[in-house]
Amino acid sequence: MNALFCLSIFIASYSCLPEPDEKGPAIQVGGKSYVRVDIQNFNDNDTVKLYSSYWPLLTCSKQFFTKEYKIISDTACLLTFKTSIATKYQLKLGKDVAIPIFLVPGDTLTIKVDYNRDKHIHKVSYEGIYSQINQYLYDKPENIAFSMEGARLFNDPFRLETPENTLMLYKHTSDSIAQMQQSYLQAKKDLYNLPKWFVKFEKNENTLFAANHQLMIPSYWKQFFQVDLTIPVGYFDSVKSAFDITDQNTLFSQMYSFFVANLIALMPELESYKASFIDSLGVKSLDELKGTKPYEEYQVRVFKEVANKADDLLGEELLHPFLTNYFFLTINIISAPYREKLLAYLETKLSTTAYLPFILKNYGNISNHLTTGKAAPDFYLLSAEQNKYLTLADFKGKVLLFNFWFPGCKPCIYEIPHEKELLKKYGDKGFTLINICMEASVKLWQTAIKKYDLAGVNVVTQGNWERKLKEEYGVGAFPH
Repeated sequence: MNALFCLSIFIASYSCLPEPDEKGPAIQVGGKSYVRVDIQNFNDNDTVKLYSSYWPLLTCSKQFFTKEYKIISDTACLLTFKTSIATKYQLKLGKDVAIPIFLVPGDTLTIKVDYNRDKHIHKVSYEGIYSQINQYLYDKPENIAFSMEGARLFNDPFRLETPENTLMLYKHTSDSIAQMQQSYLQAKKDLYNLPKWFVKFEKNENTLFAANHQLMIPSYWKQFFQVDLTIPVGYFDSVKSAFDITDQNTLFSQMYSFFVANLIALMPELESYKASFIDSLGVKSLDELKGTKPYEEYQVRVFKEVANKADDLLGEELLHPFLTNYFFLTINIISAPYREKLLAYLETKLSTTAYLPFILKNYGNISNHLTTGKAAPDFYLLSAEQNKYLTLADFKGKVLLFNFWFPGCKPCIYEIPHEKELLKKYGDKGFTLINICMEASVKLWQTAIKKYDLAGVNVVTQGNWERKLKEEYGVGAFPH
Protein backbone atom coordinates (compact mmCIF):
# COMPACT_ATOMS: atom_id res chain seq x y z
CA MET A 1 0.00 0.00 0.00
CA ASN A 2 2.99 2.35 0.54
CA ALA A 3 3.83 2.16 -3.16
CA LEU A 4 0.24 2.87 -4.08
CA PHE A 5 0.16 5.84 -1.73
CA CYS A 6 3.37 7.24 -3.24
CA LEU A 7 1.95 6.79 -6.71
CA SER A 8 -1.22 8.70 -5.84
CA ILE A 9 0.86 11.52 -4.30
CA PHE A 10 2.94 11.64 -7.51
CA ILE A 11 -0.18 11.86 -9.64
CA ALA A 12 -1.73 14.47 -7.37
CA SER A 13 1.38 16.63 -7.64
CA TYR A 14 0.85 16.84 -11.39
CA SER A 15 -2.89 17.49 -11.17
CA CYS A 16 -2.83 20.91 -9.50
CA LEU A 17 -4.84 22.39 -12.33
CA PRO A 18 -5.51 26.13 -12.50
CA GLU A 19 -9.08 27.09 -11.62
CA PRO A 20 -10.84 27.44 -15.00
CA ASP A 21 -12.89 30.49 -15.99
CA GLU A 22 -16.66 30.43 -16.51
CA LYS A 23 -16.24 28.11 -19.50
CA GLY A 24 -15.08 25.33 -17.22
CA PRO A 25 -12.20 22.82 -17.57
CA ALA A 26 -10.77 22.28 -21.05
CA ILE A 27 -11.36 19.09 -23.04
CA GLN A 28 -8.44 16.65 -23.03
CA VAL A 29 -9.11 14.21 -25.87
CA GLY A 30 -8.15 10.74 -24.65
CA GLY A 31 -7.45 12.07 -21.14
CA LYS A 32 -7.60 10.31 -17.79
CA SER A 33 -8.53 11.17 -14.22
CA TYR A 34 -7.88 9.35 -10.96
CA VAL A 35 -9.84 8.59 -7.81
CA ARG A 36 -8.07 7.60 -4.59
CA VAL A 37 -10.44 5.93 -2.11
CA ASP A 38 -9.38 5.75 1.52
CA ILE A 39 -11.64 3.34 3.47
CA GLN A 40 -11.58 3.54 7.27
CA ASN A 41 -13.25 1.73 10.19
CA PHE A 42 -14.07 -1.28 8.05
CA ASN A 43 -15.48 -4.38 9.75
CA ASP A 44 -13.07 -7.29 9.21
CA ASN A 45 -16.01 -9.68 8.96
CA ASP A 46 -17.38 -7.87 5.92
CA THR A 47 -16.30 -8.11 2.30
CA VAL A 48 -17.44 -5.66 -0.39
CA LYS A 49 -16.32 -4.75 -3.89
CA LEU A 50 -15.20 -1.28 -4.94
CA TYR A 51 -15.53 -0.42 -8.63
CA SER A 52 -17.19 1.80 -11.21
CA SER A 53 -18.77 1.16 -14.60
CA TYR A 54 -19.25 4.22 -16.78
CA TRP A 55 -19.76 5.59 -20.28
CA PRO A 56 -17.14 8.29 -20.90
CA LEU A 57 -18.13 11.16 -23.15
CA LEU A 58 -16.65 10.99 -26.67
CA THR A 59 -16.79 7.16 -26.53
CA CYS A 60 -20.31 6.70 -25.17
CA SER A 61 -21.01 3.70 -27.39
CA LYS A 62 -18.91 1.56 -25.06
CA GLN A 63 -19.13 0.93 -21.34
CA PHE A 64 -15.87 1.00 -19.40
CA PHE A 65 -14.97 -0.58 -16.07
CA THR A 66 -12.37 0.48 -13.53
CA LYS A 67 -10.22 -2.00 -11.67
CA GLU A 68 -12.28 -3.95 -9.14
CA TYR A 69 -11.03 -4.15 -5.55
CA LYS A 70 -12.23 -6.62 -2.93
CA ILE A 71 -12.30 -4.72 0.35
CA ILE A 72 -11.71 -6.80 3.47
CA SER A 73 -10.12 -4.21 5.81
CA ASP A 74 -9.08 -0.57 6.04
CA THR A 75 -7.23 0.23 2.82
CA ALA A 76 -6.50 2.78 0.08
CA CYS A 77 -7.26 2.08 -3.58
CA LEU A 78 -6.56 3.97 -6.81
CA LEU A 79 -9.02 3.88 -9.73
CA THR A 80 -8.34 5.23 -13.22
CA PHE A 81 -11.05 6.69 -15.47
CA LYS A 82 -10.98 7.58 -19.17
CA THR A 83 -12.13 11.19 -18.95
CA SER A 84 -11.90 13.57 -21.90
CA ILE A 85 -14.55 15.95 -20.56
CA ALA A 86 -15.45 16.87 -16.98
CA THR A 87 -18.58 14.95 -16.03
CA LYS A 88 -20.48 12.97 -13.37
CA TYR A 89 -20.06 9.27 -12.67
CA GLN A 90 -20.79 6.95 -9.75
CA LEU A 91 -18.53 4.85 -7.58
CA LYS A 92 -19.99 1.58 -6.28
CA LEU A 93 -19.10 0.17 -2.86
CA GLY A 94 -20.84 -3.16 -2.60
CA LYS A 95 -24.30 -3.58 -4.16
CA ASP A 96 -26.12 -0.92 -2.18
CA VAL A 97 -23.83 2.10 -1.91
CA ALA A 98 -23.34 4.55 -4.80
CA ILE A 99 -21.01 7.51 -4.27
CA PRO A 100 -21.33 10.39 -6.78
CA ILE A 101 -18.08 11.65 -8.31
CA PHE A 102 -17.43 14.63 -10.57
CA LEU A 103 -14.20 14.08 -12.47
CA VAL A 104 -12.04 16.51 -14.43
CA PRO A 105 -9.42 15.31 -16.95
CA GLY A 106 -5.93 15.22 -15.45
CA ASP A 107 -7.13 15.61 -11.86
CA THR A 108 -6.92 13.31 -8.82
CA LEU A 109 -9.89 13.20 -6.46
CA THR A 110 -9.46 11.71 -2.98
CA ILE A 111 -12.48 10.20 -1.22
CA LYS A 112 -12.41 9.27 2.47
CA VAL A 113 -15.07 6.75 3.44
CA ASP A 114 -15.96 6.00 7.05
CA TYR A 115 -17.59 2.58 6.61
CA ASN A 116 -19.14 1.62 9.95
CA ARG A 117 -19.90 -1.79 11.37
CA ASP A 118 -23.60 -1.97 10.48
CA LYS A 119 -22.70 -1.82 6.75
CA HIS A 120 -23.91 1.73 6.25
CA ILE A 121 -21.69 4.63 5.28
CA HIS A 122 -21.37 6.93 8.25
CA LYS A 123 -19.48 9.68 6.47
CA VAL A 124 -17.98 10.49 3.08
CA SER A 125 -15.61 13.42 2.54
CA TYR A 126 -13.63 14.58 -0.47
CA GLU A 127 -10.21 16.17 -0.96
CA GLY A 128 -8.87 17.87 -4.06
CA ILE A 129 -9.40 20.91 -6.26
CA TYR A 130 -13.01 19.98 -6.98
CA SER A 131 -13.86 18.53 -3.56
CA GLN A 132 -16.60 21.11 -2.94
CA ILE A 133 -18.43 20.04 -6.12
CA ASN A 134 -18.31 16.39 -5.11
CA GLN A 135 -19.45 17.14 -1.56
CA TYR A 136 -22.40 19.11 -2.95
CA LEU A 137 -23.43 16.16 -5.14
CA TYR A 138 -23.07 13.69 -2.26
CA ASP A 139 -25.14 15.81 0.13
CA LYS A 140 -27.88 16.50 -2.44
CA PRO A 141 -31.11 14.81 -1.23
CA GLU A 142 -32.32 11.88 -3.30
CA ASN A 143 -35.76 13.39 -3.86
CA ILE A 144 -34.06 16.37 -5.53
CA ALA A 145 -32.16 14.13 -7.93
CA PHE A 146 -34.94 11.70 -8.89
CA SER A 147 -38.73 11.71 -9.16
CA MET A 148 -40.51 8.38 -8.71
CA GLU A 149 -43.76 9.95 -9.95
CA GLY A 150 -42.02 11.16 -13.11
CA ALA A 151 -40.63 7.66 -13.73
CA ARG A 152 -44.10 6.14 -13.31
CA LEU A 153 -45.67 8.59 -15.76
CA PHE A 154 -42.87 8.00 -18.28
CA ASN A 155 -43.85 4.32 -18.35
CA ASP A 156 -47.64 4.75 -18.20
CA PRO A 157 -49.12 6.70 -21.16
CA PHE A 158 -52.64 5.70 -20.09
CA ARG A 159 -52.47 7.21 -16.58
CA LEU A 160 -55.06 9.86 -17.56
CA GLU A 161 -58.02 9.60 -19.92
CA THR A 162 -55.86 10.27 -23.01
CA PRO A 163 -52.11 9.91 -23.77
CA GLU A 164 -52.08 13.62 -24.69
CA ASN A 165 -53.17 14.53 -21.15
CA THR A 166 -50.63 12.14 -19.65
CA LEU A 167 -47.91 13.70 -21.81
CA MET A 168 -48.67 17.19 -20.52
CA LEU A 169 -48.81 15.93 -16.93
CA TYR A 170 -45.41 14.28 -17.41
CA LYS A 171 -43.98 17.52 -18.82
CA HIS A 172 -45.37 19.51 -15.91
CA THR A 173 -43.94 16.98 -13.41
CA SER A 174 -40.46 16.89 -14.96
CA ASP A 175 -40.37 20.70 -15.29
CA SER A 176 -41.31 20.98 -11.61
CA ILE A 177 -38.48 18.64 -10.58
CA ALA A 178 -36.02 20.67 -12.71
CA GLN A 179 -37.23 23.87 -11.05
CA MET A 180 -36.86 22.29 -7.60
CA GLN A 181 -33.28 21.35 -8.51
CA GLN A 182 -32.57 24.91 -9.66
CA SER A 183 -33.91 26.32 -6.39
CA TYR A 184 -31.80 23.90 -4.36
CA LEU A 185 -28.69 24.82 -6.38
CA GLN A 186 -29.34 28.52 -5.91
CA ALA A 187 -29.74 28.07 -2.15
CA LYS A 188 -26.56 25.96 -1.77
CA LYS A 189 -24.07 27.40 -4.28
CA ASP A 190 -22.50 29.85 -1.83
CA LEU A 191 -22.50 27.40 1.07
CA TYR A 192 -20.40 24.95 -0.98
CA ASN A 193 -18.46 27.71 -2.74
CA LEU A 194 -19.31 26.22 -6.14
CA PRO A 195 -17.41 27.64 -9.16
CA LYS A 196 -19.47 29.75 -11.55
CA TRP A 197 -18.88 27.34 -14.42
CA PHE A 198 -20.20 24.40 -12.38
CA VAL A 199 -23.31 26.35 -11.36
CA LYS A 200 -23.99 26.98 -15.06
CA PHE A 201 -23.35 23.32 -15.85
CA GLU A 202 -25.64 22.09 -13.07
CA LYS A 203 -28.45 24.39 -14.25
CA ASN A 204 -28.01 23.09 -17.80
CA GLU A 205 -27.84 19.49 -16.60
CA ASN A 206 -31.08 19.77 -14.64
CA THR A 207 -32.93 21.36 -17.56
CA LEU A 208 -31.33 19.08 -20.14
CA PHE A 209 -32.32 15.90 -18.32
CA ALA A 210 -35.98 16.98 -18.29
CA ALA A 211 -35.97 18.35 -21.84
CA ASN A 212 -34.31 15.26 -23.35
CA HIS A 213 -36.91 12.92 -21.87
CA GLN A 214 -39.70 15.25 -22.97
CA LEU A 215 -38.35 15.07 -26.53
CA MET A 216 -38.08 11.29 -26.63
CA ILE A 217 -41.24 10.27 -24.77
CA PRO A 218 -43.63 10.39 -27.81
CA SER A 219 -41.45 7.99 -29.84
CA TYR A 220 -40.83 5.84 -26.73
CA TRP A 221 -44.58 5.43 -26.19
CA LYS A 222 -45.09 4.65 -29.85
CA GLN A 223 -42.41 1.95 -29.84
CA PHE A 224 -43.24 0.18 -26.57
CA PHE A 225 -46.94 0.95 -26.06
CA GLN A 226 -48.12 1.32 -29.68
CA VAL A 227 -49.47 4.77 -28.80
CA ASP A 228 -50.10 7.22 -31.64
CA LEU A 229 -50.74 10.55 -29.98
CA THR A 230 -51.34 14.02 -31.32
CA ILE A 231 -48.57 16.24 -30.00
CA PRO A 232 -50.15 19.35 -28.43
CA VAL A 233 -49.48 22.59 -30.32
CA GLY A 234 -46.34 24.30 -29.08
CA TYR A 235 -45.09 21.25 -27.12
CA PHE A 236 -41.78 20.82 -28.93
CA ASP A 237 -41.20 24.59 -29.15
CA SER A 238 -41.55 24.77 -25.38
CA VAL A 239 -39.02 21.93 -24.92
CA LYS A 240 -36.56 23.46 -27.39
CA SER A 241 -36.59 26.85 -25.70
CA ALA A 242 -35.78 25.39 -22.26
CA PHE A 243 -32.06 26.24 -22.49
CA ASP A 244 -29.27 27.43 -24.77
CA ILE A 245 -27.62 24.53 -26.66
CA THR A 246 -24.66 26.76 -27.55
CA ASP A 247 -23.61 27.19 -23.90
CA GLN A 248 -20.11 25.68 -23.54
CA ASN A 249 -20.99 24.03 -20.22
CA THR A 250 -23.64 21.83 -21.83
CA LEU A 251 -20.76 19.66 -23.08
CA PHE A 252 -20.25 18.20 -19.61
CA SER A 253 -23.66 16.52 -19.70
CA GLN A 254 -24.13 12.91 -20.81
CA MET A 255 -27.49 14.01 -22.28
CA TYR A 256 -26.15 16.77 -24.53
CA SER A 257 -25.43 14.80 -27.72
CA PHE A 258 -28.72 12.90 -27.47
CA PHE A 259 -30.65 16.14 -27.05
CA VAL A 260 -29.00 18.09 -29.89
CA ALA A 261 -29.38 15.15 -32.30
CA ASN A 262 -33.05 14.65 -31.36
CA LEU A 263 -33.72 18.37 -31.51
CA ILE A 264 -32.34 18.74 -35.03
CA ALA A 265 -34.07 15.53 -36.18
CA LEU A 266 -37.42 17.07 -35.15
CA MET A 267 -36.95 20.08 -37.44
CA PRO A 268 -39.71 20.30 -40.09
CA GLU A 269 -37.51 19.41 -43.08
CA LEU A 270 -36.20 16.22 -41.46
CA GLU A 271 -39.61 15.27 -40.09
CA SER A 272 -41.02 15.70 -43.61
CA TYR A 273 -38.25 13.54 -45.09
CA LYS A 274 -38.86 10.86 -42.47
CA ALA A 275 -42.61 10.79 -43.16
CA SER A 276 -42.18 10.56 -46.94
CA PHE A 277 -39.48 7.87 -46.55
CA ILE A 278 -41.72 5.69 -44.37
CA ASP A 279 -44.70 6.23 -46.69
CA SER A 280 -42.69 5.34 -49.82
CA LEU A 281 -41.85 1.91 -48.34
CA GLY A 282 -45.41 1.18 -47.20
CA VAL A 283 -44.59 0.72 -43.49
CA LYS A 284 -45.96 2.36 -40.36
CA SER A 285 -42.68 3.08 -38.60
CA LEU A 286 -38.90 2.93 -38.94
CA ASP A 287 -38.82 0.04 -36.49
CA GLU A 288 -40.27 -2.24 -39.16
CA LEU A 289 -37.22 -1.56 -41.35
CA LYS A 290 -34.45 -2.26 -38.85
CA GLY A 291 -31.71 -4.42 -40.32
CA THR A 292 -32.60 -3.57 -43.93
CA LYS A 293 -30.57 -1.65 -46.50
CA PRO A 294 -33.10 1.23 -46.73
CA TYR A 295 -32.99 1.65 -42.94
CA GLU A 296 -29.22 1.95 -42.90
CA GLU A 297 -29.21 4.34 -45.86
CA TYR A 298 -31.76 6.46 -44.02
CA GLN A 299 -29.61 6.60 -40.89
CA VAL A 300 -26.57 7.72 -42.92
CA ARG A 301 -28.66 10.43 -44.61
CA VAL A 302 -30.01 11.67 -41.27
CA PHE A 303 -26.51 11.69 -39.74
CA LYS A 304 -25.25 13.94 -42.53
CA GLU A 305 -28.27 16.24 -42.32
CA VAL A 306 -27.94 16.56 -38.54
CA ALA A 307 -24.17 17.16 -38.84
CA ASN A 308 -24.66 19.90 -41.45
CA LYS A 309 -27.36 21.59 -39.39
CA ALA A 310 -25.20 21.36 -36.25
CA ASP A 311 -22.47 23.11 -38.26
CA ASP A 312 -24.81 26.11 -38.53
CA LEU A 313 -25.98 26.03 -34.90
CA LEU A 314 -22.83 25.25 -32.90
CA GLY A 315 -19.40 26.84 -32.71
CA GLU A 316 -16.29 24.70 -33.26
CA GLU A 317 -15.75 24.08 -29.54
CA LEU A 318 -19.15 22.42 -29.35
CA LEU A 319 -19.42 21.02 -32.87
CA HIS A 320 -16.35 18.77 -32.87
CA PRO A 321 -17.11 16.87 -29.63
CA PHE A 322 -20.79 16.71 -30.63
CA LEU A 323 -19.94 15.06 -33.97
CA THR A 324 -17.61 12.63 -32.20
CA ASN A 325 -20.29 11.58 -29.73
CA TYR A 326 -23.00 11.44 -32.39
CA PHE A 327 -20.83 9.21 -34.58
CA PHE A 328 -20.28 6.67 -31.81
CA LEU A 329 -23.99 6.71 -31.00
CA THR A 330 -25.02 6.14 -34.62
CA ILE A 331 -22.65 3.28 -35.45
CA ASN A 332 -24.47 1.18 -32.84
CA ILE A 333 -27.46 0.85 -35.17
CA ILE A 334 -25.83 0.35 -38.59
CA SER A 335 -23.62 -2.34 -40.13
CA ALA A 336 -19.95 -2.17 -41.09
CA PRO A 337 -20.28 -0.91 -44.72
CA TYR A 338 -22.44 2.03 -43.60
CA ARG A 339 -20.17 2.72 -40.64
CA GLU A 340 -17.34 3.13 -43.14
CA LYS A 341 -19.41 5.67 -45.09
CA LEU A 342 -20.00 7.70 -41.97
CA LEU A 343 -16.34 7.51 -41.01
CA ALA A 344 -15.27 8.79 -44.45
CA TYR A 345 -17.75 11.66 -44.14
CA LEU A 346 -16.52 12.53 -40.65
CA GLU A 347 -12.90 12.54 -41.80
CA THR A 348 -13.72 15.53 -44.04
CA LYS A 349 -15.31 17.36 -41.10
CA LEU A 350 -12.60 16.72 -38.50
CA SER A 351 -9.46 16.22 -40.60
CA THR A 352 -7.40 18.91 -38.85
CA THR A 353 -8.58 18.28 -35.28
CA ALA A 354 -7.32 16.12 -32.40
CA TYR A 355 -10.64 14.27 -32.51
CA LEU A 356 -9.97 12.36 -35.75
CA PRO A 357 -7.00 10.25 -34.47
CA PHE A 358 -9.03 9.58 -31.32
CA ILE A 359 -12.05 8.45 -33.40
CA LEU A 360 -9.93 6.22 -35.64
CA LYS A 361 -8.34 4.49 -32.65
CA ASN A 362 -11.65 3.85 -30.88
CA TYR A 363 -13.41 2.92 -34.10
CA GLY A 364 -10.75 0.29 -34.75
CA ASN A 365 -11.48 -1.27 -31.36
CA ILE A 366 -15.24 -1.26 -31.97
CA SER A 367 -15.18 -2.43 -35.60
CA ASN A 368 -13.07 -5.48 -34.70
CA HIS A 369 -15.48 -6.43 -31.92
CA LEU A 370 -18.12 -9.12 -32.61
CA THR A 371 -17.63 -9.00 -36.39
CA THR A 372 -19.04 -11.67 -38.70
CA GLY A 373 -16.94 -14.83 -38.68
CA LYS A 374 -15.55 -14.40 -35.17
CA ALA A 375 -16.35 -16.89 -32.43
CA ALA A 376 -19.01 -15.65 -30.02
CA PRO A 377 -17.65 -15.07 -26.48
CA ASP A 378 -18.37 -18.06 -24.24
CA PHE A 379 -20.19 -18.09 -20.92
CA TYR A 380 -20.80 -20.36 -17.94
CA LEU A 381 -24.09 -19.34 -16.32
CA LEU A 382 -26.57 -20.74 -13.82
CA SER A 383 -29.67 -22.14 -15.54
CA ALA A 384 -33.23 -22.15 -14.20
CA GLU A 385 -33.54 -25.74 -15.40
CA GLN A 386 -32.64 -28.23 -12.63
CA ASN A 387 -30.15 -25.81 -11.10
CA LYS A 388 -27.38 -26.59 -13.60
CA TYR A 389 -24.84 -24.43 -15.45
CA LEU A 390 -24.85 -23.89 -19.22
CA THR A 391 -22.13 -22.85 -21.66
CA LEU A 392 -22.31 -21.65 -25.25
CA ALA A 393 -21.06 -25.06 -26.43
CA ASP A 394 -24.32 -26.62 -25.17
CA PHE A 395 -26.13 -24.89 -28.05
CA LYS A 396 -23.85 -25.79 -30.93
CA GLY A 397 -25.75 -26.01 -34.21
CA LYS A 398 -28.60 -23.76 -33.04
CA VAL A 399 -29.59 -20.28 -34.20
CA LEU A 400 -29.39 -18.22 -31.00
CA LEU A 401 -30.90 -14.96 -29.86
CA PHE A 402 -29.33 -13.56 -26.68
CA ASN A 403 -31.75 -11.38 -24.75
CA PHE A 404 -29.88 -9.36 -22.08
CA TRP A 405 -32.42 -8.05 -19.56
CA PHE A 406 -33.16 -7.43 -15.88
CA PRO A 407 -36.42 -7.75 -13.88
CA GLY A 408 -36.86 -4.01 -13.20
CA CYS A 409 -36.58 -3.05 -16.91
CA LYS A 410 -40.08 -2.25 -18.22
CA PRO A 411 -39.07 -2.22 -21.92
CA CYS A 412 -37.58 -5.70 -21.32
CA ILE A 413 -40.93 -6.89 -19.95
CA TYR A 414 -42.84 -5.39 -22.90
CA GLU A 415 -40.72 -7.48 -25.29
CA ILE A 416 -41.66 -10.81 -23.68
CA PRO A 417 -44.82 -11.48 -25.76
CA HIS A 418 -42.88 -10.79 -28.99
CA GLU A 419 -40.12 -13.17 -27.91
CA LYS A 420 -42.74 -15.86 -27.30
CA GLU A 421 -44.05 -15.29 -30.82
CA LEU A 422 -40.55 -15.84 -32.21
CA LEU A 423 -40.27 -19.13 -30.35
CA LYS A 424 -43.69 -20.22 -31.52
CA LYS A 425 -42.81 -19.43 -35.12
CA TYR A 426 -39.21 -20.72 -35.29
CA GLY A 427 -38.76 -22.95 -32.23
CA ASP A 428 -39.02 -26.17 -34.25
CA LYS A 429 -36.54 -24.93 -36.86
CA GLY A 430 -33.39 -24.82 -34.71
CA PHE A 431 -34.03 -21.43 -33.09
CA THR A 432 -33.29 -20.91 -29.38
CA LEU A 433 -33.96 -17.86 -27.24
CA ILE A 434 -31.54 -17.39 -24.31
CA ASN A 435 -32.66 -14.87 -21.69
CA ILE A 436 -29.52 -13.66 -19.88
CA CYS A 437 -30.58 -11.94 -16.67
CA MET A 438 -28.26 -9.26 -15.25
CA GLU A 439 -28.31 -6.87 -12.30
CA ALA A 440 -30.43 -9.19 -10.15
CA SER A 441 -30.03 -11.72 -7.36
CA VAL A 442 -30.79 -15.37 -8.05
CA LYS A 443 -33.95 -15.12 -5.91
CA LEU A 444 -35.24 -12.05 -7.76
CA TRP A 445 -34.46 -13.70 -11.11
CA GLN A 446 -36.34 -16.90 -10.16
CA THR A 447 -39.34 -14.85 -9.02
CA ALA A 448 -39.36 -12.90 -12.31
CA ILE A 449 -39.28 -16.10 -14.41
CA LYS A 450 -42.51 -17.26 -12.76
CA LYS A 451 -44.14 -13.82 -12.70
CA TYR A 452 -43.62 -13.14 -16.42
CA ASP A 453 -43.78 -16.78 -17.57
CA LEU A 454 -40.49 -16.43 -19.44
CA ALA A 455 -40.13 -18.82 -22.38
CA GLY A 456 -36.86 -20.12 -23.82
CA VAL A 457 -33.68 -20.81 -21.87
CA ASN A 458 -33.19 -18.74 -18.72
CA VAL A 459 -29.76 -18.07 -17.21
CA VAL A 460 -28.43 -15.50 -14.74
CA THR A 461 -25.03 -13.80 -14.37
CA GLN A 462 -23.17 -14.18 -11.08
CA GLY A 463 -19.80 -12.96 -9.85
CA ASN A 464 -17.66 -11.50 -12.63
CA TRP A 465 -19.80 -12.91 -15.43
CA GLU A 466 -22.00 -9.81 -15.61
CA ARG A 467 -19.04 -7.53 -16.14
CA LYS A 468 -17.37 -9.95 -18.57
CA LEU A 469 -20.45 -10.32 -20.79
CA LYS A 470 -21.23 -6.60 -20.73
CA GLU A 471 -17.74 -5.94 -22.04
CA GLU A 472 -17.63 -8.77 -24.57
CA TYR A 473 -21.14 -8.29 -25.99
CA GLY A 474 -21.15 -4.50 -25.73
CA VAL A 475 -24.18 -4.35 -23.45
CA GLY A 476 -24.71 -0.67 -22.71
CA ALA A 477 -28.48 -0.51 -22.14
CA PHE A 478 -31.45 -2.82 -21.63
CA PRO A 479 -33.03 -4.64 -23.37
CA HIS A 480 -30.05 -5.62 -25.51
